[in-house]
Amino acid sequence: MYDRSGWMSAQIVSDPPVTAPDAGSWEAILAAPQTDKSKAFENYYAYCGTWTLDPAAKTGTHPIQHSLRPGERGDDAVRHFELDGDRLVLTAQSHEMGEDHERKLVWQRLSPAGAVK
Repeated sequence: MYDRSGWMSAQIVSDPPVTAPDAGSWEAILAAPQTDKSKAFENYYAYCGTWTLDPAAKTGTHPIQHSLRPGERGDDAVRHFELDGDRLVLTAQSHEMGEDHERKLVWQRLSPAGAVK
């Protein structure tokens, strides 16, 4: 989600989503087996902060203020962007587990509530 005031939020869930722990309360989640909690953590990612664009370089920067991964707080996540109609394609480069990776995220703009296409 990007808003007009310059804030963004991303939540990424694995497909298919993890089903454990399936507890309904925070207390029950804390009491769940460690393997269930680890699996849930490994299959969910979230961060938020502000965002800025550099149209000439076709990059967007997310200064990460809060993240599920505490070590990312304060980092600038730079993404290459492409606009294609109502779609925003973000490409990120990373180096994880000894390998270079390129990840693409496709965001679809939603119509305003009640709008007819």
